[in-house]
Amino acid sequence: MTELTITSLSDFLRVHKLAVVHFWAAWNDIDHQIKSNLERLSADFADVVAFARFSVDPPAHHEICMQLGILNVPFMAAFRDGAVVLTLTGMRSFAELRSAVRELVLAGQSGRGLACNV
Repeated sequence: MTELTITSLSDFLRVHKLAVVHFWAAWNDIDHQIKSNLERLSADFADVVAFARFSVDPPAHHEICMQLGILNVPFMAAFRDGAVVLTLTGMRSFAELRSAVRELVLAGQSGRGLACNV
């Protein structure tokens, strides 16, 4: 999974039509569990979804976190064409994450929008 920085985030979102970014903290054990689930999903959806991680710890990253309204980690945001279409906060099972990603892919294929916070 790609590790993003303040300088690479916008390029990553511009290059990938559909992307899921895990905003994480090194000190949060739940983030390590989420990482392994997202790595499994990245293999399953490699052809249609780009997955990446963005650490919330560096001070240079705090402004992006505030813009996205990140108050807790783990936090995942799905972007379609660079715009946030879904956010998830807190621990999620593999099945929950898979279902959310599948819905994102299907929404893009059908042309219908999907924008919600869960």
